[in-house]
Amino acid sequence: MQEVPDYAAQLLPVEGLSSKPLAGVKFGLIKETMDEEGVEEDVASAVKAAALHLQELGASVTEVIPSRLCSKTLNPFE
Repeated sequence: MQEVPDYAAQLLPVEGLSSKPLAGVKFGLIKETMDEEGVEEDVASAVKAAALHLQELGASVTEVIPSRLCSKTLNPFE
């Protein structure tokens, strides 16, 4: 297994910022991909921690459902 760099260690602490640099920026988390079996706990934890960090920087993070998951068929040409 390949070693993964610790990218989180390179993030600036929110307390050190004088403003919310991501104010007005929107991010969507696809809930189904985070709750599905087969997603490793470490991966889900890292994504949730990143989402929290984005919110601390002023971003809006919401759970989304892609429209193609809502339709009866996954084939848009049917």
